[in-house]
Amino acid sequence: MGPDADMRGTIATGRAARTGLFVTASAVFTLVSVLFFWNRGLSGIPFASDLVQPYLVVEDFLADPASFHSWRHSPSPYVLPDIFIAGGLVLLPLSPKWMAIGYSTLLLAGYGLTGGWLISRATGSRVQSAILLFILCLLALVFAGNLLDVPPSNWLLPTLFSPFIHTGALLCTLIAVALLDELLQDPGSRWARIGLVSLVFVATFSDALFLVWFVFPALVVLWLHAKACNIRFPWPIRRTLFFSAVVAIAIERVLHGVGRGVPLQLNSVARSATALWDEIKVTFAEPDWIMATFLVIATGIVLAGMVSVIRCLRSRRLSFNDAFVVFLASSIVSGVLVLIITSYFKEQAHWRYLIIIPLYAVLAISMFLSRVLMIPKYGRHLVSIAAAAAFVFMAPGAYGTATAPESRSDLEACLVTRGHSTGFANYWIAKRLIFLSERRIHIAQIRPDGSRHNFNYNRAWFETRADDGSPIAPTFIIIRGLDTGSIRTKFGAPRETVQCAGTEIWIYEKLSVP
Repeated sequence: MGPDADMRGTIATGRAARTGLFVTASAVFTLVSVLFFWNRGLSGIPFASDLVQPYLVVEDFLADPASFHSWRHSPSPYVLPDIFIAGGLVLLPLSPKWMAIGYSTLLLAGYGLTGGWLISRATGSRVQSAILLFILCLLALVFAGNLLDVPPSNWLLPTLFSPFIHTGALLCTLIAVALLDELLQDPGSRWARIGLVSLVFVATFSDALFLVWFVFPALVVLWLHAKACNIRFPWPIRRTLFFSAVVAIAIERVLHGVGRGVPLQLNSVARSATALWDEIKVTFAEPDWIMATFLVIATGIVLAGMVSVIRCLRSRRLSFNDAFVVFLASSIVSGVLVLIITSYFKEQAHWRYLIIIPLYAVLAISMFLSRVLMIPKYGRHLVSIAAAAAFVFMAPGAYGTATAPESRSDLEACLVTRGHSTGFANYWIAKRLIFLSERRIHIAQIRPDGSRHNFNYNRAWFETRADDGSPIAPTFIIIRGLDTGSIRTKFGAPRETVQCAGTEIWIYEKLSVP
């Protein structure tokens, strides 16, 4: 080996060391960020009944694979990455609190890596700086939403760090855009083609919204690329992507059940459009300035996408920046249109189907700041300084969260103290209490009228306990969210009524399972 080879080896070693140091520092930064936000409104969200399901499903499956068939699963399988990450965390000796913290940290890191890379490609800034900038912008807006405390900002933004809420499709969309760009840059890249087609299949199988958020917009970008370059290359990959997504949907429907139809009645479409418009008006009237800003930015992205399409068709050139803007615009438009056409938007909670808008808005803000900050010679150092300042600001709160002793919820402690471990409650309490108590408290979920609520729930749990499989013997009903008249008619008058952690509990000698 000559001097040149030695020099190249030294440079490569130095780069590897710097990359390793950056990855380690970024991992610590994201963990500290999640720990800091844990006591600022984030801690309650990951334990919602919808969001604890992956952990419970995986725990049951590992104990008995046949239990998978007794679960009434969520409308989407959420396999990638939700189930995979949850499965990995369940295998570790972690408490419910640390499972949720671990998931949020990994998801935030995933957003940072993929979003930062895309920002770097679009603006020409350093990847490391773009990653830090994107994470900082996302955290700043979550913090602002927490301070504003106006829905949906105060719940939609923290939801970005939780499983089973379409965040997996969101992360897969960012990764797929990176693979699509690699394929456009190198049409002969076999690994990019195989990786993209495989991701499209698995991500569409996991969550049909990926079809709307990525596949349709990708087909638009590929068409535009063909027009700009006057080539026919994209046609095979377009067909492959489309059929990969269609096959994934077909398989998922066969395995999941085909009974869930899509309403296409014009009156339902009109009601859905009206509901969305009403929520937009409420957002500006509240005012929820963060969500309103996101909607304004989303509108700007759509208009910028239209301009990019026209510019491309006239000049026969398509830069990465134009392609990225067209993709974001197409993703927003298809997301809104499909949501209206399928009549899925009916209330404020359904903003979660448009969770792409907050993340795309943060991407746009980060891209703008990246262009501004990276113009000065030392602009990238400003991002590092901001990240260091944020770390110092968040560290005390993060340390307090990390060192806080594990404690049972007040509701669990009250029930155990009174000698009760099995009862009934509504959907939003049942799985949450089972998970947080590590199955020490068993809850059979019921509807407001007292009938079984077998939705996103293990049917076996109406007969046997979730911890040891013994027959259940319910002795209490958590009344919150239930109709007291219907409950009294169905189960009779309680032996006594008590208050546990501010929640009314009806105590019985013995209850029959509905």
